[in-house]
Amino acid sequence: MRTPPQIAAELEGVFARIHRDRMADVPILNEALRVEAVGFVACGDEVLGVLVTPWFMNLLLVPAEPAVDAEQRPGDKTVVSVPGGDFEFIAAYEDGIGPYRMCSLFSPVFEFADHDTAVATAAAVMDRLLNEPEAAESERARAPVRLSRRELFQRMAGRE
Repeated sequence: MRTPPQIAAELEGVFARIHRDRMADVPILNEALRVEAVGFVACGDEVLGVLVTPWFMNLLLVPAEPAVDAEQRPGDKTVVSVPGGDFEFIAAYEDGIGPYRMCSLFSPVFEFADHDTAVATAAAVMDRLLNEPEAAESERARAPVRLSRRELFQRMAGRE
């Protein structure tokens, strides 16, 4: 079984190669950013975290145990519940990682002037996702909700 640090390292290696080999000279790259896996933690039998790249910032769910016969095909969508809400993920596959699911946070990533700001945003996303809504929040916040990316970032900024 792969640990969160092992999966984070695999993701960084694979996506660094994708950056170098497949994404070279693609105009959507923010060259101020580099590939970094942020905040990966165990989430059931999967590992959850944010992957920052020069072309996207995605929330990823990666099986801790690589599946030989994946239950989902690339492109299939599922809703995943975490303490911070319910989010739609899209199934994907990449050699060197295997099957995984992704939820786009930013794409492209021109909003970020530097890598540190992107990583701080990714860490804030993970903090928000992993913590239960505070008791002082409304009933709406305690009930399962499907949040759009905009709603997630508005909550993070305190502008609900």
